[in-house]
This record gives sequence, C-alpha cells and structure tokens, in this order.
Amino acid sequence: MKKQLLSFLCLLTATSGFAQHLIVEEINGKRHQIDIDAETSFDKVIEAIYQHLEPKRHLGLTSNYDPILSTPAIELEFKTTQNSVLIRAAQSPKRQTPRDFYQYISDQEKHDLYYLLNVLANDSLIKINNSKNALKRVANRLDHLHPMQILTASINDPTLLSFLHKIRKRSFLWGDLADMFTNALNQEHSFNNILPHADEFANSIGLDPLYILPALHETDWEEFFAILFATHPVSPFK
Repeated sequence: MKKQLLSFLCLLTATSGFAQHLIVEEINGKRHQIDIDAETSFDKVIEAIYQHLEPKRHLGLTSNYDPILSTPAIELEFKTTQNSVLIRAAQSPKRQTPRDFYQYISDQEKHDLYYLLNVLANDSLIKINNSKNALKRVANRLDHLHPMQILTASINDPTLLSFLHKIRKRSFLWGDLADMFTNALNQEHSFNNILPHADEFANSIGLDPLYILPALHETDWEEFFAILFATHPVSPFK
C-alpha cells in the first residue's frame, strides 16, 4: 500500500549570530517555528523536525529520547534550492485489518519474544542501545500477533513473566514495551477485537474476567497492566 505524502517547506532565517529559526510550512499554508542554535548539526536539525511532526508520548522521558522498539512513522526526503529545503514526510497508513486472536505463537516467535524480553530485562542500557536495530526487527516480526496472545504467552511462562517484572522496574524500557502493547491494543480496540476476547484471555491466564473488564471498556491500559502485574507476581524462585 502506498504511503501518504505530506510536503513541508523549511526556511532557515537568521535572527542573530547565535540562533536561527526553522520555519516549517505545511502544504495547507500553516507555518510553525522551531528555534535552533546557529551551530546546530544537521542531524540535530532533523531530530528537531521529527520531534515537531511526531511528538513523543513517553511519560517521563526527555524530548530527544529515541525509542528502542519502534521506528519513526515519518521518513524525510529532501530537495534543496538556493534558499529553502523541501521536505516530504511519508507517513505509513493506519492498520487496515485486525490481528487474528486465534493465531497462536509459533516456536520461532516464542524464541523472538524470549530474546526481546531477556535483553530488555537483563542487559545494560549501553548494550541495549547497541542492540537497538536487532530489537526493532524482532518487535516488527511480532507485530502481526494479537497483543493478548503475546501477553498470554509471557504471563504463562515463569521466565518470561519474571522478565516482564524486571522490565517494569526499568522505567525507560518499560515505557517502550508498554507503548508497543498499547499501540497494538488501541488498534485492535478500534476493530472491536479486544472486548469479545476478554473472557477467553482472562481464563487463559487464570484470571476472573471481572478484574479486567472495566479497564478494557475504558481502554485504561495503565490500569490493565497494573492488574496483570498485581495478579501475577514473580515466583520467589526466579
């Protein structure tokens, strides 16, 4: 499916010897101003554009934090003239079809899930950052699975459950993992592909559906995760 193209015209206007304005003009004529230092590197200018077009949703994270598990939804393409830069921002379309709740996880996907959670739970932040591309590839391979199936596989495996609890204590990394789940949960909720499976999901992890139904109805994913962690503590032997 073709990506939708959005065009922006960026003009650099000097305001002093120490600062410049980056003017981002949408094709509808609306302009936005981004302030940058005169000596800002090209990479940092591009980062500023990304942050403007796709604000980060991670609570408690700095504005220049690069998510571990997701890739930017915006890809920039440049055409330069003497006084301006034309930027085309390509955005992937919204998901068109629901995930199959009854597609169970294969052995290879279980291996991918183990790798993903093990690295996030146990590796140093430096090592995780160096593994970022591999982690994103694994997350992309798991993206077609229904999030409730991933949660079921993680909760019912004592080792994976212990990894989840460890990751939750590493707030930066839990923010990324929670985003991966909540994005998928929101997508499936838009297809009415969450509530019809609430009873079966709850039963699969030994939980009374009444515990999670209010959170699912309200799409309160933070409360949903809190309930899952509270009702599935780590084994004392892990």
